Amino acid sequence: MEEKFKCPRCGFEQLPTEDCRKCRVNIPKYIELQKRRRAVPSGEVQQPKLSPTPEGTQGPTADSGKPSKEEPVPPKPPEISPQMELTGIGELFERSWKIFKSRIGTLIVLYLLSAVFFIIPVGIFIGIGYLFSLFFSVDKTALMVSGGIVGMVAGMIAASWGYAAFIFAVADEVLGIGDSLEKGGQKIGAFIWLLSTLGYIVMGGFLLFLIPGVMFAVWFTFSQFILAREDERGMNALLKSKEYVRGYFWDILLRLFIIWLVSGVIGIVPIIGPILSILFMPFMMIFIYLIYEDLRSIKGDVAYSSSTGEKFKWIGIGTLGYVVVPLIVIAIMGASLVTSLYFLKEMMNR
Repeated sequence: MEEKFKCPRCGFEQLPTEDCRKCRVNIPKYIELQKRRRAVPSGEVQQPKLSPTPEGTQGPTADSGKPSKEEPVPPKPPEISPQMELTGIGELFERSWKIFKSRIGTLIVLYLLSAVFFIIPVGIFIGIGYLFSLFFSVDKTALMVSGGIVGMVAGMIAASWGYAAFIFAVADEVLGIGDSLEKGGQKIGAFIWLLSTLGYIVMGGFLLFLIPGVMFAVWFTFSQFILAREDERGMNALLKSKEYVRGYFWDILLRLFIIWLVSGVIGIVPIIGPILSILFMPFMMIFIYLIYEDLRSIKGDVAYSSSTGEKFKWIGIGTLGYVVVPLIVIAIMGASLVTSLYFLKEMMNR
């Protein structure tokens, strides 16, 4: 029988593995980090330890008859925790591929289900609208459009269920399709709220001339995994994701850019591009999740500001993008109109 051991971070007993089943810390990296934190900072001189004086004997100053004069000890510099590096890009691809091969069936089925869950309600409600138009003297198009709108709302809710199950399956390798759907069903509302808030803020950032959108996408990219693994919801998940990224922004941006680039190249492959994109999506989410695991292994459970003011600040910044663009369009149209009127006036005065 294989012996169990305790996680050095949370004390949970389990069979020997690299990752703790409870706190999800990467145990080898955590142990390495603790060793580095306990290491003596470079340049610091350790004071020699004196052996204890045997009982009944006197120290070196006992015979002098003068009180011993202690040398002032300089204050110890504050200990600085070294920043650990994230897993290399090549190793990330290798680990992602290994997990993807073992989970390909479950992940692809759940990912496809999120699309199917959206399509089915839309088709059902459009069909209901069409049937009503056959029995009642009501405009057929209006009924079908109304059914389509209702179906889209129902479909978005159902698709959120499928997507939540997909994220749970990515974040926990032991979950099958049924267990993932069960967990996703318990968090439908939380995922709808999170994805809506995330999309609103990131899109608002992209409307603010691209760069803020890229920054927001990097800062908040782990929020869905934080909801699944840590049960932090809404803006709390977004703010905690940003705190995980702190100090590693450029490293994470590089990794995300590469995986996004690969995804884009696969998507434009003639004929089979859409099929390859469906297959690649679970791989990409595993890749991103492993970066999140890296950050948790390095930083542990981070503290973050979750004040009402902090939450409204990010909602306000996202809203700014939706306000600034229409104002710019109106300003451009207004300037064009004024210019046209000016030229028209000049022509009439000739």
